[in-house]
Amino acid sequence: MKLVILLIAGLQAYTLAGQTARSADEEEIRKIMREQVECWNKGDIPCFMNGYWASDSLRFIGKNGMTYGWQQTLEGYRKRYPDREAMGTLVFKLLWIKSLGEENMLVSGTWHLS
Repeated sequence: MKLVILLIAGLQAYTLAGQTARSADEEEIRKIMREQVECWNKGDIPCFMNGYWASDSLRFIGKNGMTYGWQQTLEGYRKRYPDREAMGTLVFKLLWIKSLGEENMLVSGTWHLS
């Protein structure tokens, strides 16, 4: 009986530790997204881009299709939003975050420019 109780307690501790790690990861994602909104609303596209993976392997999907690479994504933003007025005000609503393993998260949300 003690073995079963210890095993259950151990599993609960393991599950709580995993939830804490995921919660910390989710909070970090939420923080990055809040910072991106702040940067956008100040008109600072390079600051906004700090939230993206700075890699040639970045894949950005927008209304015009796929853009490959961080630098190309930055250039696309600069072209579509040449000044603060064109950028508008960003509002982002995070819908959900799903863990895809130890190093990857899938994030879904909606955004609106006014």
